[in-house]
Amino acid sequence: MKCCGPLVVDHTPKARQLLCVAIFAKLKSLNLVDVQHYNTYLQVSIENKMRINYTEFLEQMSCEPNEQTFRLLLKAVCEVGDIQQAFKIVTAMKENKFLANEELFNVLVLAHAIRGGLNGVAPILKTMQSAHVSASDNTFRMIIRGLALYGDKAEFMKSLRMYSNVIQEKDFIHLLMVLGTKGFHSWFSEMIEITGLKQISKQNAEEFTLLCIALIHLGNSEAALLYYKQFVEPSSVPTGDFAFPLLHEMVIAQIEPKKIIDVISDLKKEDSNTVALERLLGVALKEGFMDTAWELLKAVTNIRPHYFWPFLLRASKERREIGVLGVLEEMLKMNVRPDGDTLEYYCIHFCDTEDPHQLLVRLHKLGLTVREILTPLVSFLIKQSRIDLAVNLCHQYDVALSAHHVLPSLLKNWNFKTDVNNIVVILKKLIVDAHDAVSQVLVKVLKKCNSLDQLKFYLQLVQALKLEKIDINPTVAEHILNGLRSKEPSPILKEIESLICQFEGTSIESSAIPHPRDMNLPELENHLIQLESKGMETRGVLRLLINEHCRCGNIERVLELRKSFHSKGYRESAGMKTSLMHAYIMNDHLDDALSLYSSIKEQHPNFKIDEFKIVDLACLLIKSQQFTRALEILKYEAQFRRIQGGPQLVKNCWKLLGACEDEMELQKLFSMLIQLKYCTPSNIILGPLVKIHLKKENLDKAVSVYKECVTNYKCTPLQLELLSAVVRAEKLDLMQEVLNYSAQVHGSESMVVPCIASFAQNGLYKILGKFLLEVSAISKEEMEKRCERWVYENNLLALETLAKACQPLRSNVIDKPVLYTSIMKIHSINNDCEAAVSFYRELVRNEIEIPKNVSNELLQLVQRCKYELPQELA
Repeated sequence: MKCCGPLVVDHTPKARQLLCVAIFAKLKSLNLVDVQHYNTYLQVSIENKMRINYTEFLEQMSCEPNEQTFRLLLKAVCEVGDIQQAFKIVTAMKENKFLANEELFNVLVLAHAIRGGLNGVAPILKTMQSAHVSASDNTFRMIIRGLALYGDKAEFMKSLRMYSNVIQEKDFIHLLMVLGTKGFHSWFSEMIEITGLKQISKQNAEEFTLLCIALIHLGNSEAALLYYKQFVEPSSVPTGDFAFPLLHEMVIAQIEPKKIIDVISDLKKEDSNTVALERLLGVALKEGFMDTAWELLKAVTNIRPHYFWPFLLRASKERREIGVLGVLEEMLKMNVRPDGDTLEYYCIHFCDTEDPHQLLVRLHKLGLTVREILTPLVSFLIKQSRIDLAVNLCHQYDVALSAHHVLPSLLKNWNFKTDVNNIVVILKKLIVDAHDAVSQVLVKVLKKCNSLDQLKFYLQLVQALKLEKIDINPTVAEHILNGLRSKEPSPILKEIESLICQFEGTSIESSAIPHPRDMNLPELENHLIQLESKGMETRGVLRLLINEHCRCGNIERVLELRKSFHSKGYRESAGMKTSLMHAYIMNDHLDDALSLYSSIKEQHPNFKIDEFKIVDLACLLIKSQQFTRALEILKYEAQFRRIQGGPQLVKNCWKLLGACEDEMELQKLFSMLIQLKYCTPSNIILGPLVKIHLKKENLDKAVSVYKECVTNYKCTPLQLELLSAVVRAEKLDLMQEVLNYSAQVHGSESMVVPCIASFAQNGLYKILGKFLLEVSAISKEEMEKRCERWVYENNLLALETLAKACQPLRSNVIDKPVLYTSIMKIHSINNDCEAAVSFYRELVRNEIEIPKNVSNELLQLVQRCKYELPQELA
């Protein structure tokens, strides 16, 4: 029970008292209580500032009270200023002939000071004189403390001046506690002037710190910080420790995060503790105060991806994948992009990777790019010896892999039984990022070859690389040949040697020391720092960095590098200017882009700007309501060269056409692009011509333009979107026209699935049901592709509408297992366990045979989300 008092500074008095009561109750239930236990209980109650009912306490005692019991009861009621109960207890003490000593009068002085101020104290002091009990230093301390609790500043200061000589350092600390508890902490500066105590000695430093901590847990952190800053010098504590114990306790006490952040900001401004925020974030995470941790993290100025690792680990333990995705979502909201290590080791590792493509879709849905996801996902799969799944992803997405991330995984988990073709697919993705990736693999894998079978595998790998026309540089080739000579001669070795000698790589760089043009962005940045520190030439690296940052759209870094480039007296080449121009275009800086364009035309008239950059400049001009200027630039560029056009320009031309908001201007722009051969008519290019009318809900005009596209170009742009729009508007005559014209290009049978899709996407299950009864044949392959498309688009409405419409139909009309699996996949992608279980129940209720894939998807979903299935499904 003695441990339930002020020793427990990180708990409120109320919480400490509850613990004391629980212990005391347990002792009473075991019949182990004597008068000493009752007295201890009273002492702890006094320390916790708890009110005691004198009469009730005595009635509940299971033993006789002694003199100490009465004195403690008197002290307990006097500490809270209860004069009436104090009078009753004094009367009882007289009846028991207990001596009226100084201690008794002192607590009475305290009670009267609390209740009546200096006027209330005077009669007690007079009574003491009558009883021949002299007032001591303790008496005066009681008066001062009582007046602090009374709350009259003038009387408190008056008493402090009268009896200042009795206040020792410990008394001063106790008074600080009283003032802080009552909210009178602003008085303490005058206290210092009167008492002359301007610093706390080392002997009492710990008690002072405990006082500050206790105040924080009492809800008065302001007083604690005020005292601390007054008596503790930043220079007297190690760097980063100033006020940190108090901040630590503010987190433990669950003080509002905003208050904590404000304190940290003040400390930073005062330069007394500049690292408190990061350290405190660690405390909040360790103690499990996640809400506080999130708020502290948001206050960090330069947030790095690794700051989120503890959040991801905790979320993965609590909610597995769904928790991880939640943290990632918050991360993106804070404009922090996860790096490869974060995704692989702290996200993907805790996610369901049974279907890697579906996981990629879930991550992509959060806002991550395929480029960000693919490298860590492939690296993870390689480590799991699931290279075939990694290769499937590489085939699906035309995105380069980071050699820095994937290559170590590939080499560390090398398996001589892997399909050589799979390895080549991975290597082809790696050489886009690092030209020496193949060289590294060939050199390091050769060292692993310790048997004839492994050398045969190595031969197959070299043959496959040769077949794909992937070269290695002569330096590496020589290194490999030396490695082969160290092995025992065999026909296979000769064959490998012969193939290595046939490689026609022209690069002269060593794989150990890459040329700057083979470096990635972080490597170039580090290389620049090295060159600058050595005072060496930096023009080439600056030029490469500017080009790379332009390509990535990092306009702020581009401006910094460009300033450095100019300050060193370097001149920008035409190529650099075009890269800069495009960076400005991609960041909507039209004036800067036009300025650079004019500069290129004036200073480098023979330089040919990339066609896609010209088209993108025209697009920005049109967005900025400068249509005529855009046409002029497109015409001007076509006058002095032959426009190549081609597939690589289709997306840029499509965006350019989509930027037009006026029908006449759009038609004029389209005609010019075709005439100047920037592009050729296709479903993609013709799409904006139909889209502009769909946006304005002019369906008649949209259908009219669609007819022209079919008649003139044999193309069906936005066929499904147009069908959906006319179906939604219930214009069946227009729908029939669209179908008739589409059939001219694709045939009548191929229009069945688009019709189904248009009805389903609009939720028209009744019309769709009738349509399904009338059609003779539905392409199973086309319908399956359409379901896959809906899953990719997360279009649950279309799938559910189709499922409802085909429920009474035979299975040979629509492949129902594919349909039901697609619905469950969407629930799985969304991590929506409730919807998935509801859908499964519906299938059971309607006595529908449930496909195995549906059950598997549901099980994977609930396992990764730690969702407890209802009893009837479990």
